Amino acid sequence: MKIKPNLPINTSDIIDQIVKAIDILPLETLLSWLPDIDDPGEEIKKLIEQKKQNIELANKMGGEGASHDNLDNPPEEDENEVPED
Repeated sequence: MKIKPNLPINTSDIIDQIVKAIDILPLETLLSWLPDIDDPGEEIKKLIEQKKQNIELANKMGGEGASHDNLDNPPEEDENEVPED
C-alpha cells in the first residue's frame, strides 16, 4: 500500500521536469514521478498498445499517403495534364 500525503501537488511542474529529463532517465522512472500513476510499467504497456493502434489506423487511412513527409518534394507531373501555352 502506498500512502500519499494530502498536500497540493503542482502537476505542471512535475510534467516540466519529466520533459526536461526524457533523454536522461528511463520512461518508467519518469512516469513514477506522476502522483496518479501507481504502476509505471502498466502505463508503458498501454502507451505501446496505443502507438500500435495509431500505426494501424494510419495504415488503414492510406499508409504513406496519410503522412505529410513528402511536403518538401516537388509535385509529381500528371501525364494527362495539358501543358499551358
